[in-house]
Amino acid sequence: MVGNIKQVSQKRVWLAIFFAASFSGSAFAQISPFEGLSVVSWTEADKVVGQTAVVYGKIVNVGRAGRVNFLNFDATRRDVFKVVVFEDNLKNFTGPLSELYDDKLVRVKGRVTLYKDLPQIEIASANQIEIVAKLPKSKIVVRKRRKLTKQVRIATFNIRNLFDDVDNPYFADETTNAKPRDELEKLAATINEIDADVVALQEVENRGYLERYAAAFLPDMGYEIVHYSGNDMRSSGLAVMSRIPIGQVVSHRHRRFKDPNGKTRRFSRDLLCVELLHPFAPSFEVWVTHCKSKRGGAEMTEPQRVAETGEISRILTKRIKESPKARILLMGDFNDTLDSNPIRNLLKNGPWKNLAKSLPADSITYNLDPYKAMIDFIFASPTAAAGFVSNSYRIVDQTLSQSGSDHNPVVAEFEFR
Repeated sequence: MVGNIKQVSQKRVWLAIFFAASFSGSAFAQISPFEGLSVVSWTEADKVVGQTAVVYGKIVNVGRAGRVNFLNFDATRRDVFKVVVFEDNLKNFTGPLSELYDDKLVRVKGRVTLYKDLPQIEIASANQIEIVAKLPKSKIVVRKRRKLTKQVRIATFNIRNLFDDVDNPYFADETTNAKPRDELEKLAATINEIDADVVALQEVENRGYLERYAAAFLPDMGYEIVHYSGNDMRSSGLAVMSRIPIGQVVSHRHRRFKDPNGKTRRFSRDLLCVELLHPFAPSFEVWVTHCKSKRGGAEMTEPQRVAETGEISRILTKRIKESPKARILLMGDFNDTLDSNPIRNLLKNGPWKNLAKSLPADSITYNLDPYKAMIDFIFASPTAAAGFVSNSYRIVDQTLSQSGSDHNPVVAEFEFR
């Protein structure tokens, strides 16, 4: 029980840090505080339940029930939106709540949740609520899910360090600068142009920031977000953005396996499996990887990549043997070329359709000199390959200055029957 209390307390501290950053604009400086968020009156809070939003209004009084304090917007009704402050968080305010907020116009930023079917925002510090001279205008952001067809467009894209400005003390994320605003904009332009139904991403720091980015820069794409932090000490994780409904998600970050020399290894990031439940076509799976980079030397790091691709092959060969009709797409940044030992072993030992073999040998997905090469791929299982749309496999040929990434996206289309 003590552990649970400590966990909840830490969570509230992190919420306070997050929303303090959002109001001040300092920590998430690359994304402005209210960009892409709904801004609503407290009377409309029920319209944005489940969203991070800005709710505004006039505080008429402060109530209390046990260890819970309420900032009320209506003097007579209890069945309306409230701002909630738990007793143990009062120390994060500069004085009594009634003295601070009674009869004040405020705006509150947070995730709108339901408690006994009533909307509320829980705040952990004064940084989450701001006294304003004038109430803003309402703006409800409608997240549209684009129309799906039987032809599905898939992409994989290493987006190069989608990191925020907040130092997470449990990871070495301070060694990576936040992605500049101009690169965020260029990434969004590239992703909008691709217009894929499913995008596998590599080098994403955390789910919250990817969701914030999608809300601000990709508001009309209709993407749901999956993200798992992997074994990378920077917390550089794998993610999937999908407008196709998501089913089961499986991470393999804790899986241990042997390399050819008998040394025990783990995936350097993860192997992420995401099931996609197409509403009027068969379901399929995307498996996303980001193999060990060549930093430290290609020869020195190759055993790790050989071990990773070998384990991927074992896992997916078993999966296909158990479910021969499974539609599986394996994709990501493999950090090696088609003629390398890791990729040759993967293709040799697994029943994979190499969709990239139709491309010129000098095709490029890593776009920085002097290491330009094709190292990002989409491979298909036999059943998935049967739905491959001929000549749809392509690389979006760009540069870092054009797309905001040192990798080029890879795109392919499928029609599963």
